Parts: sequence; C-alpha cells; structure tokens
Amino acid sequence: MKRRGTTHWSLQVGAEITRLSVELTPSRPNLARQRGWSPRADVFEGPEFVLARFELPGVLASHVHLHYHSDRHSLTVRGERVEDGRLDAESFTPQLIELECGAFAREVELPPGPLDVSATQTLFENGLLTVAIPKIVSRSGESGGDQ
Repeated sequence: MKRRGTTHWSLQVGAEITRLSVELTPSRPNLARQRGWSPRADVFEGPEFVLARFELPGVLASHVHLHYHSDRHSLTVRGERVEDGRLDAESFTPQLIELECGAFAREVELPPGPLDVSATQTLFENGLLTVAIPKIVSRSGESGGDQ
C-alpha cells in the first residue's frame, strides 16, 4: 500500500481543523447595520400638485414631522422608527439584522415653481406617506408668480 505524502496529509488535517472550528464556534449574526437610515422617496409633478411619497414602514404617524424649506425649495420628512419590543433578547438570537430603528431624515428637492405650502395635504397609509402640495396657478392657467 502506498503511503500518502505529507502535503496530502496536511491538507486533510487543515480541512478538518477548519470544519471543526466552524462547527464549534458559536454563530454570530450577519449584521448589515448602517449608520442611521433614510427612507426611499418619490417626487412627481402634475398640472395642479407636486406629490412627494416617502416609504416609512414600521413608523408611527405620531413620530413623523414635515418641514418645507423656502430657501432651498425642498421638503424634509423627519422622525423615528422605534423597536416594538416584541422580540425578547433572551429568547431570540439574531441571525440577520437589516431593519434600522432610530431617527431618520430625508430631504427632497421640489420642482421649480410657486407652491401653496399652507394647503398641503398628507395621507399616511400602510407605511407610505404621501404629501400633496398644490401649485399656485396664475389666472392664465400656468403656474407663476413669486412665493
């Protein structure tokens, strides 16, 4: 019977050591945490309104605040997503963590043109915040004038 060389033997031992270390090492969760989070947004312009939508799953309406910046002609949504406390840290071991909790802010630039910010309407449903800001329309039917 032919003897195996030392190279083959060391490769086999190395593979076994790697396998054992993986099996015996307590698993750690695959963390995908970032520094804070920012909701996704859409901005649409129509003939009478500018619409902005923000994706805010798991955020309570009472934790959401909007601010219009007249100097930048932009809209900021700010708030916080809090951990709901349903997962007992002693009962569950995280395996993958991607959902961010904590404070957030997202500013979006609005299309040019005067807006009637005081008449803004909002709808917050199923984690989607929709903001409708009416345009100021001149008598000729086109938006215009200064804010």
